[in-house]
Amino acid sequence: MKRLDRLIASKNEAIKNSCRPSQRESLEARERQLQRRENAVAHSRATIEAENERVNRSKKEVVELSRNGFEALKAFGSRCETLLELCKTRKLSELIPVDTVSLDPLEFPVVDENGHSFELPSLLHWLERKKSSPVTNDPYQNPDFHPQNYALRELIGKFEQLDEENQKLAATLEEEIKHFNSMLKGLTKEMVQVDQPLKKLRGEEILENMPEIGNTLKKSLEESA
Repeated sequence: MKRLDRLIASKNEAIKNSCRPSQRESLEARERQLQRRENAVAHSRATIEAENERVNRSKKEVVELSRNGFEALKAFGSRCETLLELCKTRKLSELIPVDTVSLDPLEFPVVDENGHSFELPSLLHWLERKKSSPVTNDPYQNPDFHPQNYALRELIGKFEQLDEENQKLAATLEEEIKHFNSMLKGLTKEMVQVDQPLKKLRGEEILENMPEIGNTLKKSLEESA
């Protein structure tokens, strides 16, 4: 490129020396025009390079934000799956006290004179053999005293209702997690594409062709001379 510039400069100087003053002035004017165009090309090149640098910085920022958001979504999905596992495995009904005699969970409890709760059939079966408390083994003063424990029965009912609602929630959550994982899979493919180089900008194409553009301008001015 520099060699070509020297050759063109040498040729122009020879042309000017062989021209009349009026022709020489015209040639010098065209040289100044060429120089202005070259300066404009150089300015355009610098502007395009600066714009490309800004675009690349913006791309890096977008990629970083996208990656951070993607990781946050993955963490959220993991927490949802943990919550789903808890919904499936943990039941409030496991907190329901058991009958001391049968060791089965209480369902329709009655209370004895000492305040202990039993299932009525279990307590009656016990009293056929003993007239003492199954818990303390102390004799009952009134073996026929065994009213229903309404407070405990209400609590058991609430536990059972909450477990039923919990299972419905788990089923809904499982479907939502499937949908979320499907969406996350699609985002994974998009993240791979985001990390790919940007499509070549129009400015970059112009920069690659700058030498050819400059040569074309010089050639046209020389021919017009």
